[in-house]
Amino acid sequence: MPLKEIKNQFPGRTLYSIHGQVKRIKTDPDWARDPTVFDWTAKEDEQMRKLMDDGISPLTCYQRFPGRSLGSVRRRMTKKQRDQDMVALLQEQQEPQKQRQQLFKKSPGVQSMTKLILGDNRHEGKQIAICSVQLTSRSRRMRLWTPEEDETLKKFAASHKDLSELWPKIQKAYISDGKVDGVKFVRTGLSSKKRLEQLKNDSRRRAGPWDVDEIKRLEQAIQEQIGDKPQVIADVRRDVGTISVKTAGQSKTPRLKAGQRVRWHPLIQ
Repeated sequence: MPLKEIKNQFPGRTLYSIHGQVKRIKTDPDWARDPTVFDWTAKEDEQMRKLMDDGISPLTCYQRFPGRSLGSVRRRMTKKQRDQDMVALLQEQQEPQKQRQQLFKKSPGVQSMTKLILGDNRHEGKQIAICSVQLTSRSRRMRLWTPEEDETLKKFAASHKDLSELWPKIQKAYISDGKVDGVKFVRTGLSSKKRLEQLKNDSRRRAGPWDVDEIKRLEQAIQEQIGDKPQVIADVRRDVGTISVKTAGQSKTPRLKAGQRVRWHPLIQ
């Protein structure tokens, strides 16, 4: 069954999202076993931090998190390490600023060299730099739209006959206090424009993690697509070297090197 026919069974899901789920189900047995686990919890993050402080390898950490794939553990460790490096860099950059504040701590109301020189006038360059950090923040660019934000955007669009006047207002609010017409809304004008087009073109579009029922129906569709034809599904991982090979009605195990193991995918067992 082609992906376009599978898409008809999942109204609201994009073809790109379905393709990603099919690839994940076929190549990540760990994820397929426990599809209800998505976001990392605070308890898991705390345990991950302790393991990283102790210098534990990713493969050993992977064994401490049942239900998590090795790739997921590696990505989480990389993110945690990147966050730690960023905090250290910011602390290093703020150290000269702290030293300057010590020089002017005896002067009431003086908190920085810029304010000492310009007085009450705001330094536009500093404001632009702050806005630049906000606009380029990965967490702000990648955050999914919530149903509440969708409804707010629809109300904004309904209250403006000319939408070209709405996008600058949203953009201005995004880089300042985050409010449009008194309503909290932190999105860029371009992102809001694209989102409104998506809502108009496909009102049934869904976003976010797939639920268990959707995954089961997708697995059934994949099984129908495989049929009786000989299929080879290989899960090759550089870290543990796992290889899975199986044909219809006949299993075949390749010659494995030291440290390698075979893991069959649940869909073709």
